[in-house]
Amino acid sequence: QMGNGESIPQEVQDRFATCELESLQAKFHDLSKEGSFRGKTFDCNTFKRHYLQNAPDVAGMLFVAFDADGNKKISFEEFVQGISHCTRGSLEEKHRFIFSMFDVDKSKKISRKEFCTGIGSSYFGPKGENHSDRKKRIEQTVNSTFSKYDADGDGLLNVSEFLEWAKDAKEVAMLLDLFKKIDNKLTDASDLSVATPISVTHDTHVGLTQSGAMTIDNIPPSWVLLFKEAGASDEELNNTKLVIELMGIVADRLEKKASCADLDLSGVKLDSPTSSPTSSPQCAKKDPAAAVPEDIPAPPPSPPPPSPPPAAPAVKQGSNSALLSGIKEGVKLKHNTEKLVKSKDQQSSFLDEIKQKPALRHVDPEEIEKMSSADRNDLTSVLARAIAGHRERMNIDADGEEINDYEDDDWD
Repeated sequence: QMGNGESIPQEVQDRFATCELESLQAKFHDLSKEGSFRGKTFDCNTFKRHYLQNAPDVAGMLFVAFDADGNKKISFEEFVQGISHCTRGSLEEKHRFIFSMFDVDKSKKISRKEFCTGIGSSYFGPKGENHSDRKKRIEQTVNSTFSKYDADGDGLLNVSEFLEWAKDAKEVAMLLDLFKKIDNKLTDASDLSVATPISVTHDTHVGLTQSGAMTIDNIPPSWVLLFKEAGASDEELNNTKLVIELMGIVADRLEKKASCADLDLSGVKLDSPTSSPTSSPQCAKKDPAAAVPEDIPAPPPSPPPPSPPPAAPAVKQGSNSALLSGIKEGVKLKHNTEKLVKSKDQQSSFLDEIKQKPALRHVDPEEIEKMSSADRNDLTSVLARAIAGHRERMNIDADGEEINDYEDDDWD
């Protein structure tokens, strides 16, 4: 059950990492709060304003496929189901999704007119295609397709006939490539806390050179192995920005895992400007009130008792994971009163914080080896998405080679 009340089938949820589902929910929220009064759905125009602005007709086809019930509105369940089919499904499942993009009237058959509309976008044509060339391309493709694949000669393409055409169609290959970009864009969790590399360090592995450049060394071997399992190449492991992003994902995942465990932090001392020299704040298990001194006499029932002395500062729930990680490292945690100033550019904010010398998180690298296989697979999936997103931004393939891409599939 997701946060907006929509029930997503478990088999669909299993195709995404937890933070990817959170990212999809955040993207849907942005669309739905603009697209409907109650924030439960969004319409086609809203979708086109935010995605594929350079190919609005393709965006419209995507919307048709997402709109499973044909009410011209997309619910959260339809949104996630659609993304699941076109990005995480088998090749045949993706081909069937493309069929639904062409099948505007949802009749389970595609007419010549629907097929013309489907392939008619300039997205599928060569650069600089004029109106006359586009018309000729559409006419030739429609005639050749129906002549070859309309086996029963009824002037319509049913699902099986369409799937035969899809195996070798250039237009389908371009849509499959577009689906990869949709996946990277909509499941990118870099703006969520689970994948934010801000304020992360591992002992002394991240720092600055004398020239001010960022450097990383001594990455824990277990982390390097995990990054390689996620598909990172040796060359990519030398890319400072990418490694910091991957380290941030792992650090946050370990902290989230630690915060779910029961804490027993009694007797842990924090050096804080507000602490008394003779008393130390304590965090009893599931009882933050335990920090109040026990030797204060019980107040009489009447008149109202005087205010008790100020209690020692209790550790807030949100800091439990960082505190536990610090304890495992054997470090002495200090209260940090500095305000972190984040730059607009997230890539440079990490450098800004290093220069300000804030108190950074401490994470036990050995925790990665204690993860269950299910948690490790989930984390590997998230890292793989981050690596794919890096390659997408750099316009390179897994071998580091530059790839020629289409300009009309801008998802920003």
